[in-house]
Amino acid sequence: MPSDGGAMLLKTIEDKHNIMTRLAECFTDYRDPARLEHSVERLVTPRVFRLCLGYEDRNDHNRLRDDAVLALAMGCPDVTGDSGPELGTRGIRWPAPVHSTALS
Repeated sequence: MPSDGGAMLLKTIEDKHNIMTRLAECFTDYRDPARLEHSVERLVTPRVFRLCLGYEDRNDHNRLRDDAVLALAMGCPDVTGDSGPELGTRGIRWPAPVHSTALS
């Protein structure tokens, strides 16, 4: 079951204004670039989109990581989860942190 059509409205706004790119640039990333799997933008975007869609308490993150509409809205090139390189080393389409590591 997809999140809702509001995700596509967020994508339209993001495509026009690049808000997530600009937000990610506000962070200083001290992680080792050789060990990175996801950029800061790729980590921040799902959290912000989920907040905008009303998923503020993070208990839906594991279910939403497989939401094709939300993945498409966040710019994931592989919304079906079938593409090997896009999946990363943990086999997920988009980062969806567990409760203990999620951005609050």
